[in-house]
Parts: sequence; C-alpha cells; structure tokens
Amino acid sequence: WGEWSNPMSFTISPSYPSNLLGLWGWSDFESGRRMVWVLDIAIDKTNNWLYAADSWSGRILKFDLEGNLLLTFGDCCGSNDEYLYYPRGLAVDTEGNILVADSNGRQIKKFSSEGVFISTHGIWGEGDYQMKSPVDIAIDPEGNYYIFDEDLFRIQKYNSNWN
Repeated sequence: WGEWSNPMSFTISPSYPSNLLGLWGWSDFESGRRMVWVLDIAIDKTNNWLYAADSWSGRILKFDLEGNLLLTFGDCCGSNDEYLYYPRGLAVDTEGNILVADSNGRQIKKFSSEGVFISTHGIWGEGDYQMKSPVDIAIDPEGNYYIFDEDLFRIQKYNSNWN
C-alpha cells in the first residue's frame, strides 16, 4: 500500500483508501506553537470538544472537532494550583469539567471547560487516598472516578465527592 523511498519520507499509493477524517495539532517551531508530547486525549461529547494532554509542555489543549485550537491552559512549572507538571490522563465529567491526572504533580486537578482551575485532589504518599504518580483517570456512568497510579501499581476508586 505504500513504499519507503528513503528513511525520511514515505509515499502512500494513490490506490490506498484514505480514512483520515481530521488532523489536529501543529509543529511550528519558530513561533513556539507546537504539540510536544501528547499522552492522552478526551472528548467532551456534550460540547463536541477534544482535549489533549501535552505532557512535556505541562498544558491542556482544547480543540473543536474540526481541529481548530480554542484554548490552552495549565502551563507548566509554577507554584499555583492551576499549574501542571506532567499531565498524562484526561477525563471529562458529566458537567463538562476536565479532570487531569498530573503524574509529577502527584494529584488530580479539575478545571472548567474554559480552563479555570476548580480543585485539586490527592496528596503524596502510599496510603489510602494518597498518590505517587497518577497517570490515568476514568469516570463510570454513575460518576465515580477510577485513578491508576503507576508507582503504586493500583487503581483507586472515588465517588464524585472524592470519598
């Protein structure tokens, strides 16, 4: 269906069917606008937005489903609660808020759909209700949160009130 012409380029044969429906992101190094290391994406099904966790840049990118960048938030390396140190996992709750598993920040952070910081959950440690490196989060139909911690090799379940 294609052939390698050299190690740096790949040619797709015209007869190969293209199923690509959209393309998100950019790589404009001169302006500094680029996606660096995206490790997760999540869809807000109510508002038709796509969120991407750009882990290396410590930020979340919000796109419409046509691929247009709408917003970035959670810039890296500050001391305020809204800063993200290595966001890896994303989930969108029923209210359209974004939950971010910030693995190097060792917490789950919650933002509004407009990127406004709402709350932080979790403290560093190995006991119940503690985290060392949360890397993913999922939400079930009842609104419970499931958080995978790669350093503790476990999944913790919380209700929407974090109990």
